[in-house]
Amino acid sequence: RKGRDTRESMIFHLATEELTSAYAYELNPYFAQRTLSFGRAAVPVLIELSRDCHSFLARNATAVLANVPDSEAGEALLKLAKETKDNVVRNRAGGGLIRRRFPGTAEYLLGALRGGDPHFRCYAIYGLGMLGDRSAVMPILEAAKSALNDADVLWAAIPALGRLRDN
Repeated sequence: RKGRDTRESMIFHLATEELTSAYAYELNPYFAQRTLSFGRAAVPVLIELSRDCHSFLARNATAVLANVPDSEAGEALLKLAKETKDNVVRNRAGGGLIRRRFPGTAEYLLGALRGGDPHFRCYAIYGLGMLGDRSAVMPILEAAKSALNDADVLWAAIPALGRLRDN
C-alpha cells in the first residue's frame, strides 16, 4: 500500500505486518504497540486496513481501532459497524462503540435490533443494556416478546433490562 507520503507508507507496511502476525485477542499486551506508537498518524492507516478484503487483517485492525480513544476512530467504527458484511468486524466495531459510549451508538443498536439480522439481536440487546439508555427498555421488551421461543434473546434481555433499571 502506498500512503500519502513516505511516513504513512511505512506505517501501512509496519501495521500490515504487525496485524497479520498474531491474533488481536491473544494475551499479548504488546500486540500492535509498534503501530500504535505512531499515535494519531496510525488512525487513518487502521481505518483503511479495517476495510481490507483480507479478513484477518481487517478484523485485527478493527480490534485495535476499537481501543483508540479518538473521535475519527469512533466515526469510522460506527460507519464500519453499519456497512460491513463481516460479522466479526461488525461485532468488534460495535464493542468499541459500546465501551466508549460513542454518540450515535444507541441509535445504531436500536436500528440493528429492529433490523433483519436475527444473529445480531442478542448483541444489540447486550449493547443497549451496557449503554444504560432507558429509552431502550420498550424496544428490548418488544424484541423479547417477539422471540419467546429464542432463549438467547431472552437471556440477553434479562441482564440488559436489569442494567437499565439500575441507571
